Amino acid sequence: MFGIKCVNGHDRCAGGPTPSCPYCEFPVIEIYGRTAPKCVYCDQAKQFCLDNELNFVFKDIVDLGIKDELFERMPGVKTVPQIFVDGRHIGGYTEFVEAFRNEQGE
Repeated sequence: MFGIKCVNGHDRCAGGPTPSCPYCEFPVIEIYGRTAPKCVYCDQAKQFCLDNELNFVFKDIVDLGIKDELFERMPGVKTVPQIFVDGRHIGGYTEFVEAFRNEQGE
């Protein structure tokens, strides 16, 4: 899920695959959260991605006006962040970190 995929199995990137390489495919990580009022778990999710060199897109559900739409899509979910990897809902920060660590064998 979090692995880097190389199209045609190339080995052209010095030091390993990089986001700037047109042959490498990275997972799409979307973090739906908010910046105001402050969301500690949203900040932790973003920092976790940075620390682990994961590319992500943060979408502020308040600024974008999609809060109701997000929660309607996921009945029973009422907290942020909500994190998706390649379009698959993972859950919140705790579930995201757990899924990453399980895949890494930690």
